[in-house]
This record gives sequence, C-alpha cells and structure tokens, in this order.
Amino acid sequence: MPPAAKWILQTSSSAPLPTSLLSSPAPDLRLAKAVREHTAWLSVDIVQQEQATPDNYRLLARIVSHLIGPGCLALYHPPRNQFATCSMEHTIEKLTSDTPIDTVFATSMPVLSVEEDPRP
Repeated sequence: MPPAAKWILQTSSSAPLPTSLLSSPAPDLRLAKAVREHTAWLSVDIVQQEQATPDNYRLLARIVSHLIGPGCLALYHPPRNQFATCSMEHTIEKLTSDTPIDTVFATSMPVLSVEEDPRP
C-alpha cells in the first residue's frame, strides 16, 4: 500500500478553468472543444510534491475513475501541463492501469483542422 498522502478534492460548477490553461491553443480539435464547452470541473491534487509518487498517483487515478462520468470532457495533469480527452469507453480502463498517468496522457493521434484537401 502506498504511503499516506495528503490530497484535496475540489469541484466547481460555476468557475471556469484558470485563464492560463485556456489561453494556449489546443491543436487537437477534440481538446479545444472540451476546454471551450466545459461547465464544471473537478480536481484531485496531491498537496505535498514529495508525495507525488507513482503509487500515490495510481491510488488517486483509481479514485478519479469512480468520480468521472459521461459528462467528463477532458482530464488535465498539471506537472505535464497536458490535457487528454475523456472517453468513458477507454478512460476508466486507463485510469485503473498500473501506469495511469503515462497511459491516460500518452500521445494520441490528434484530430486536426484541414483547410484544404491536398488530394487530387
């Protein structure tokens, strides 16, 4: 069992994400849409940085897997400054893996906007 970690759970149904997170453009259209359309947020944070161990992240990821639902649009990991789209079909499985942070925030094929079809 991981050593005890202090963590905090916060929710908001009215406050938007911090402006600093919204100001950088998301190249992935799914992420841009999720950030633009969010109406609430939930955060689970480890209070003391030295307790941000793989075991504690694994424990908190399992907790988060029980808190998210179909209305979850994206996940954000501050140390990586990285968003990941949330798909109930796959996200819970990723959150309960042995390496949830690496699995959830693995680079995926983004959905990009194409101005002109280059095919003849």
